[in-house]
Amino acid sequence: MERSKSFIEEEDLTKCGICLLTIETPKALPCLHTFCLSCLQELVKENPEKISCTLCHEEVTVPSNGADGFRNNFFVEKLKERKAIWEMKQKDVNLSCSCCGAMECETVAHCSDCKGFLCSKCTDLHDSIAPLRNHRVFTVKELRSGKVDVGKDMKEEYCYEHKDQLLRFFCNTCGIPICRDCTVLEHSRPEHNYVHLENVTDGQMAEIKQLVDNCKDVVMHADSALEKSDRVKTDLKAALNKAQGMLWRATEYAKAQLLENLQDSHNALSRSLRNLENARCGKIETEQTNLLNLKAKLHNAMEMATQVVKSGSKHDLALSYTALAKTLDELQHTFIIPMNESLSEVEFRRDKTPQPEISLGYIRESKKGCWILEREIGVDGEGKIRGGRGVTVSPTGETIVTDQDSQKVHVYDSDGDFKFSIDTTAGLKPGQTSKPWDVAVSTDDQFFVTDQTPYVKIFTPDGEHLRQFHVKSTDNITSVAMDSQLRGIVIDRKGYLLVGNSTHKYVSKHTLDGTQVSCMKVTLQPNFLATTPENQLIISPSSPNPGVQLWDDTGEPLITINAPPGVESWYPWGICCSDDDIIYINSYDTRYKGGVYSFTVKGQYLGCVTNAVTCAEGLAIAGNDDNRLLVAQYNGNPVKIFCQK
Repeated sequence: MERSKSFIEEEDLTKCGICLLTIETPKALPCLHTFCLSCLQELVKENPEKISCTLCHEEVTVPSNGADGFRNNFFVEKLKERKAIWEMKQKDVNLSCSCCGAMECETVAHCSDCKGFLCSKCTDLHDSIAPLRNHRVFTVKELRSGKVDVGKDMKEEYCYEHKDQLLRFFCNTCGIPICRDCTVLEHSRPEHNYVHLENVTDGQMAEIKQLVDNCKDVVMHADSALEKSDRVKTDLKAALNKAQGMLWRATEYAKAQLLENLQDSHNALSRSLRNLENARCGKIETEQTNLLNLKAKLHNAMEMATQVVKSGSKHDLALSYTALAKTLDELQHTFIIPMNESLSEVEFRRDKTPQPEISLGYIRESKKGCWILEREIGVDGEGKIRGGRGVTVSPTGETIVTDQDSQKVHVYDSDGDFKFSIDTTAGLKPGQTSKPWDVAVSTDDQFFVTDQTPYVKIFTPDGEHLRQFHVKSTDNITSVAMDSQLRGIVIDRKGYLLVGNSTHKYVSKHTLDGTQVSCMKVTLQPNFLATTPENQLIISPSSPNPGVQLWDDTGEPLITINAPPGVESWYPWGICCSDDDIIYINSYDTRYKGGVYSFTVKGQYLGCVTNAVTCAEGLAIAGNDDNRLLVAQYNGNPVKIFCQK
């Protein structure tokens, strides 16, 4: 009876999440949530192409034949049968005969193959029919005694395609149990690999149990993240209330002097606080909804797996294995991002000496978002990065990396998947090497590459060598400095191509067809270049001193950015600048350790973005609101992409 007792303590998988009644004709969505066929048909009527699971809100593509195309959940049918037997045991009530339908006839037996209760007359009739004599029939007395467990102790089952054949094999290729006919017809070798069912179910059960255990940790982290989000929301409310209180006191203090303008200013600031509250609370609540949806999916998948392992037959396990293992494997690798505590930081600051034409104060938002590692590019395979130097992002979101060791430029799509490589040795004389250093991309997706040669190579969007042009010397830009090595390259905010000559310390300006417009002498090696929104030039020398410099477009130096406080070995490499005037700089020392640091365009140090980089060289910024940092790493390391939350 212990099994029966635990039945009601577990999640009731026999209840439809739409109509909230016992599921009829159970159909399972890819997320493993199961609903009535009729309920899903109503959803499909409203949205014939895609529907959302009503429990976890995962979007699902509707099969070509509608709701009928979703997978049948035969295990739920068996759970319904076990639930009916459990209710009969607990309540000691008589159920109607499934054959004649009479309530006045006392049910005396249950057929597990017909899945119904039988009175004495129908039991005799059932036993008299030759094809039914081999069915498993248990007396009500046996069921109430708890000596038999219908559903767990099941005999072999028949194939859904070949009704007279038992399911005795498991097709590893398709991930489903099959019969002997299937091994000859639809699942024949060598296209399909199959084994005896008995040889795989123990391993499947162990794997499912392990996946369930792994998902328990994700549930724990989701609970912790939800608790933290509640605390952040509470702190935000407290900070908002405090700010509103300070605003009101400031209003009272200034009434005598600002009587005419007071209410307008107060209302404007209150609106700012309300807008801030709506935005912050909306973000918190969205994260909470995502976490709750994840928990719903986790609980359902884990419960389904637990029920299959605990109460299902080996055939149930084999039927559910592929979907369960796939879902649980995806869920066990779910990464829970903690709620950003800075969302609760807001304060009101009052003007000390308000005047009639001056507002009461201002709302200061915290902008210190947390940078986390989102993914890595070029880890292995054909697009593996051996010696990353420069990195940039195309207008269409592609990531482009110069690989000095392989003499190639690798191109990856917006998802980080490798597309193709550009051979930078094209156009060289025999015996020459390229060793590409940096790369820039125009709005029409042409690639401009610098290397240890004195000219810039241009490649088409498909990676074909188009042409190349020389960078001329500073003396009236009439002669070519053939001993030059070109390094930093960038397209500035006005559409000009800027190229750094590391050998002779100058930066040349070109139109995109290669025509040289001007040449600016600088005081350090321009190994990496970037520009500010005001089109000021930023130069990194890839050496300890004198740091990173900003120059105006007339050739005058503005400021030098030196090492942040506490950073002993300042060796700046890659640089970039966001649209809100934040400069990011890579630096690492002789032990290849360092980090990414941020500064204002005035040189004020803001903070360390991350120390989780090795041999960090090229640097680029991309994404919505400049919320992605791409860090190229030398010495066989991949490009790391950090996201600001």
